Amino acid sequence: MELVSIPVHEIVPNPEQPRKQFDETALHNLRRSIAMTGQQNPIAVRAISEKEQASSGAKYLLIDGERRWRAASMEGSGIPTLEAIVRNIPDDELYLKSCVFNFGREGHTPYEEILMVHNLATQLHMTQNAIATALGKSQPWVGQRHLAWQRLDARVMTKLKEDKLPISVATTLSKLRPDAQVIEMNKYLRGGTVTDVKVAVREATDRGEVQGGVRKPDAYDDREYIRVSVKKFHDRLRRLDTMGVERIRAVTESLNDTQRAEMIADLTSTGEKIISLINTLNQKKQKSIITTRRPQCNHRGLLIQR
Repeated sequence: MELVSIPVHEIVPNPEQPRKQFDETALHNLRRSIAMTGQQNPIAVRAISEKEQASSGAKYLLIDGERRWRAASMEGSGIPTLEAIVRNIPDDELYLKSCVFNFGREGHTPYEEILMVHNLATQLHMTQNAIATALGKSQPWVGQRHLAWQRLDARVMTKLKEDKLPISVATTLSKLRPDAQVIEMNKYLRGGTVTDVKVAVREATDRGEVQGGVRKPDAYDDREYIRVSVKKFHDRLRRLDTMGVERIRAVTESLNDTQRAEMIADLTSTGEKIISLINTLNQKKQKSIITTRRPQCNHRGLLIQR
């Protein structure tokens, strides 16, 4: 395709661009890079109608490359033109093309991902499989974000817009009822973990207090839950092993009496729960051995009493 050099002021950004947030520091770094070494990749634009030109004063609508355009548009950038590929894209394909071009790059916030999936599903009437194919993602990835838009409380969505929640937490919270979402979100923001949120969802599921058709965990789910929980605990212990005794002793000496007592009580409680789990598993194992043991007979065919 032929490259053309277009004055920066003749280009306007696409108002439906899926990326809504741009890091100012990164833009300044990009501006310096383009000014010093030149533009590495062309942007993509589409010519706009004469009527639109009259109202905006521009000649081209940006399809791909808004970060480069924003960097070049900064005051004193010294970048008067950008190399571009002019594409002839119909209006009904414009948003999809913009999503495909932009989504291949990093930096999208969780809210932008959720909004993008929602718009593709509602505006273009695309199925989840079609969206997954277009974006190069799995159907479960798309499904999680689609449900997040439908089920997330507005207060949680606000934190997503502010980029204060990771997508893993948001999609897990979406299984809870609205008020419970906000309660668990606030716990997470005060220093909780993704595991804490998953535990809350598990407990709510057991009580039947979740949204949608989330099924009650069966025996397989329970086994997996125990297995994953044990693995996570093992990983935590391994992290403590890497600290070493001397560093742990230094932490202990830095604690006051109240802090030390609280930590010991917490560790004791955790240890008791682990011992209880071990005992329960051992009891089940012994019971299995007893019930499956076959009776033995002597050479006369008489049952041997044990």
